[in-house]
Amino acid sequence: MTSGSSGAAKAVRLSHANLDANARSIATYLELSCADRAALVLPLHYSYGLSVLNSHLIGGGSILFPGISVMHGDFPRVIADGGCTNLSGVPYSYELLERAQFRSAEVKTLRMMTVAGGQLAPDLIRLYRDHMRAREGGFFVMYGQTEATARIAFVPPECLSDREERIGMAIPGGSLSLIDAQGNPIRQSGTPGDLIYRGPNVMMGYAEQRCDLARGAELEALNTGDVAVRDEQGYFRIVGRKSRFAKIAGLRIGFDSMEQALKRAGIAAAVLGDDGGLHAYVTDAGTIARAQCILAETSRLPANLVSVTAVDNFPRLTSGKTDYACLEQDRLKRRTEIRCGTGGLLGAYSRVFYPLAVGRNDSFVSLGGDSLRYLQLAMELERLGMDLPHGWEHLRVAEFANRHGAMPTFKCKETSGLPMRSCWW
Repeated sequence: MTSGSSGAAKAVRLSHANLDANARSIATYLELSCADRAALVLPLHYSYGLSVLNSHLIGGGSILFPGISVMHGDFPRVIADGGCTNLSGVPYSYELLERAQFRSAEVKTLRMMTVAGGQLAPDLIRLYRDHMRAREGGFFVMYGQTEATARIAFVPPECLSDREERIGMAIPGGSLSLIDAQGNPIRQSGTPGDLIYRGPNVMMGYAEQRCDLARGAELEALNTGDVAVRDEQGYFRIVGRKSRFAKIAGLRIGFDSMEQALKRAGIAAAVLGDDGGLHAYVTDAGTIARAQCILAETSRLPANLVSVTAVDNFPRLTSGKTDYACLEQDRLKRRTEIRCGTGGLLGAYSRVFYPLAVGRNDSFVSLGGDSLRYLQLAMELERLGMDLPHGWEHLRVAEFANRHGAMPTFKCKETSGLPMRSCWW
């Protein structure tokens, strides 16, 4: 499943040939062999996690499921004892690895680390590039979309710069190109255009209902929806979005489609955001809680990545259109307040596991937590100033709260899209 460029939930139709081609391409440029073993910390229902599994198996390697989070104190020892040579993560993973001082653990078995699923901060790219170079290993920065089975491009480790913002070059068997607004090819460097990918891993097409699965392949090329430039070395860099959407937690969310979903519910809204979250402005304060519920359900994002603010009127351009630039400035000013607008342990669990109803007797394990939710919850708890005790995944919320001398409560602010309680109970 993917949000697609429109933001509407869709299924990506992938053939056996798509999966085979992408797995072989990844195994080729990562030089995977029977000597490789990946520490798989990503869920298999996530395209990146699935590609880690397929590429290692097709390369003759193996997989280790650590069974603990990257934040766990024993994580470096577990993957070292398991003989792991490779570790792949999303940007969240690397932020948490850095907080857990992973680089100081010196896992001697690692020869390679990879990142995909969003843009990693250039400073972290430099740190892990240098860390792996010192160990005579490689750090791979990769770019992909579910519509291309997983991977589209990568930056060779030896070419990573100090301020790396490029997505690199096309994977083996694929090609990247740029076109202008009229569909004409752009060949000169430094000129932005729509990023187009071609390769045997391009999906057959989308499916919105069961009968769509009977259709054959309908695409020869994938318009990524990203605007990019090519540098003089032939490497590509994303400079913007073709339309109003952002990739949030690995999902591409279309702002216009979110506004349409709210409009169908009778809520006038202006939606915007960035890779860190989705934010909506509404003109009726009484619709805040309902709007946040609709956005979370429609986008399939956890509620902690969705916020709603009430304003008297939308700012307008002279043309009468909504002034999104003005709203964006306001959103950035409110960001600190939005992130700090809710507190309490139960609130943190509820935001991460939305739409599940979370009670005081629930635990991370009983709620069916996976790797991505672990990362999200760890960041929520860090914001609350809470340490993660040994075995916390099995602790009931009430037990966890008692260890910190605080009862799990909500502390709501309307400007951050709350009260949330009306959404969950």
